[in-house]
Amino acid sequence: MTEFTMDRLRENLEALKMKNTLEILDNYLERAVAENLNIVDVLDHIFAEEAKSKRKRAYEKQIQMSGFPIKKTLDDFDFSFQPSIDKRQIDELGTIPSGTRSLPTSPLPPPSWTAFCITAP
Repeated sequence: MTEFTMDRLRENLEALKMKNTLEILDNYLERAVAENLNIVDVLDHIFAEEAKSKRKRAYEKQIQMSGFPIKKTLDDFDFSFQPSIDKRQIDELGTIPSGTRSLPTSPLPPPSWTAFCITAP
């Protein structure tokens, strides 16, 4: 790749705010050329890393915006303090991918109906 092309690629990545890709691009492209990787595999890896980075930054931003005084995880929880909680069940729930988690809830009416119900005398 020419230097002009690499500069244009970097400018486009900056415009798209793909910070992680900017950081890993040079090393990964060198590795891809050395290992003769398929272009689809290269793009898949680069975009997967970018998506992972964005999800991590979004998670950290949500935690920061929540105003929690202390950041804790399930690993930090003291199960001996609350013996009625089943650690195995909590660990099992913690392994479910976040996109598949759902709680049993009743469907809510449309927002306008809910507002009417709340404000009705």
